[in-house]
Amino acid sequence: MHTVREGCFGILISWALLATPSAAQRLPSDRAAIPESTNAVPIYPMMLREAGVGGIVRVTFIVDSTGRARMSSYVVHASANDLLSNAVKNVIQRWRFTPARRANRLVVDSVEQLVEFVPPSTEELLHIAPTVLSREALGPGRWRLAVGGPARTTRTGPVSESSHVAIAEAAMDTLLASLPVDSAYPARIVCLALGMSGTPLQPPLTLLRDLSRPTYTVVAAKRCPPTLGSPVRVMTADGRPPAPDPPGEDPWVFTPLVPRTVDDATVLIDIAMSHATTSGTYRCVAQRDVSRAGGWRAGCRPGRMAMH
Repeated sequence: MHTVREGCFGILISWALLATPSAAQRLPSDRAAIPESTNAVPIYPMMLREAGVGGIVRVTFIVDSTGRARMSSYVVHASANDLLSNAVKNVIQRWRFTPARRANRLVVDSVEQLVEFVPPSTEELLHIAPTVLSREALGPGRWRLAVGGPARTTRTGPVSESSHVAIAEAAMDTLLASLPVDSAYPARIVCLALGMSGTPLQPPLTLLRDLSRPTYTVVAAKRCPPTLGSPVRVMTADGRPPAPDPPGEDPWVFTPLVPRTVDDATVLIDIAMSHATTSGTYRCVAQRDVSRAGGWRAGCRPGRMAMH
């Protein structure tokens, strides 16, 4: 029993239950507390990722016999940044552990956790969500988790041309869903060209049809109305032109550019955009997803935008 007495109040702290037995004392059934593999990963703050700020957060805490962290015992011993410290604390309080066992009894245990945040190696990789880079045991009750990255780009060659349209569709589907809603223009026009070969290509009709929604119509760029209020006339199945769409806002013009491979399941793609007096580029990351019809899902964020 190790005790500490402080001042006239005689504060008594007992560490008997936290003592780690030596190898000679430890029974074959003894074990330290083990974090579950399904525990959530700390959220890497985007502002730090964008600034290239990473580093290690080292904390200790007690895990009780039910497998929960006692946050009253939580101590930060070292940290590269306060925002990283907060990210670690916010997630550890929700973690579950396999409780420590001593002499066939579940007991409390002291745990040391190191979390390393690794910023992406290039700006373009900012668009890929952070992931677990490694998990490892450093010893009984000591664990290390690395999150972030990807630490480097793994090039596996160009994306096959057969995947270009599917990747563009996944990225465009995400972008179109984020277009601002304006009740003044219920029938909007989106013009699309594929710029994956260095020169704009006309998109397949099936792509135009699949991307169109009740709130907007996607047409090939060559049929894009040049000015505000110039309607697009689409031939009906029987060859007769329907009534023109009512005048509306300037069309949105999107051109997906050449995809760039990160790894076998991840592709980066830029999409040039112009609308009225604004032009710029969206940066998207597409990842394979067998649960989706096209086999890809994508996320996009604005890149460089300019007024002209």
